[in-house]
Amino acid sequence: MEQWYWYQSLEEGRVRVLRVFGQESQAILPEKIASGMVAEIGDYCFSEKESLGDFGICSDGAHFQWGDDAAGIFGGQESFQGDGKFKSQGESLRNQAFAQMCQREGLHPLAGKNVTGVELPDSLAKIGNLAFYQCRELEKIVLGMGEMEVGSDVFMNCRRLSSFYFRGSPGQGSCLKQILAQRSGETAVYFKEGEQVRAALLYPEYSEHYDLIGPAHIFELNIQGEGFRARQCFQDGMVDFGAYDKIFSLEWGEESVDTLCRMASFRLQYPWNLQERERELYRIYICENIVPACEMMVRERNLSGIQALYDLGLLKSDSLKGCLERAVSANWTEGVRFMLSLREEDGRGGGDEYAFEDF
Repeated sequence: MEQWYWYQSLEEGRVRVLRVFGQESQAILPEKIASGMVAEIGDYCFSEKESLGDFGICSDGAHFQWGDDAAGIFGGQESFQGDGKFKSQGESLRNQAFAQMCQREGLHPLAGKNVTGVELPDSLAKIGNLAFYQCRELEKIVLGMGEMEVGSDVFMNCRRLSSFYFRGSPGQGSCLKQILAQRSGETAVYFKEGEQVRAALLYPEYSEHYDLIGPAHIFELNIQGEGFRARQCFQDGMVDFGAYDKIFSLEWGEESVDTLCRMASFRLQYPWNLQERERELYRIYICENIVPACEMMVRERNLSGIQALYDLGLLKSDSLKGCLERAVSANWTEGVRFMLSLREEDGRGGGDEYAFEDF
């Protein structure tokens, strides 16, 4: 689907994107628009609130045109609202024509509640302040590797944002540390080369609060949850997988069983730089908590997680049967079919015979 953009031209043939319009809820930004490389995402770019100056309008293929006049740069504090009304300070025929085109083509701003996923180009070097402010339906962001400037409060009130996908090797540097510094909630991070996931990490939620010490009004910062410690496991801009793995045993008394099972299954499923000692600790934890692990997989409808536990030899005959029964109770038809096929694959069903109709 073609997208339209409000943008500003910067020096050296670079472009700052101020707003994206589309017909769906996924925003996929190309590396080049308006003959310039997309280098920046402007302040409030994907927020319903806007912070704009002069800007131009273009699509993936061309500049916006109206009548006999080609679109150029125009000023004012324009705002295209989600209800389809276009507001501006002063009359602008071009602005009105663009609003009419959006209504005719079914375009809306990919901002606020209208955006569920964003894919950013490798050329991007900066994400502006509050770029995703109040994107309450945003669930995932895809971006490239390498250094990037990340503004302040970029993900404020992004309550459903839980996943980041990086295009590239987990052995490369990235802006992940800067992103995690602004994400105290549970966050899953994936590193993909092409279609293959090379590594996956779960960063648990943590909280900060200040305690008053005595009558002197001195405050002490207290941090609860090992998620903060996990977020410090970086070296030279790259994830320090060894340091991340070593904190796992420290988290056993701090985090929920679900969180720990998820962390362990991520590392076992994608064992990038995973040493044997830590591998065994992850396996032991899953084995000792296989029942809640299965319950979590069923609750999250996680077929790949179940497959991973099975391939790792952690989901044995009795556990697989219990997981299957939980899927039946949860009316998860796809999961039931999948686990029946696993049981048939190598005869793990023992002496019992099951068919899908039995459930």
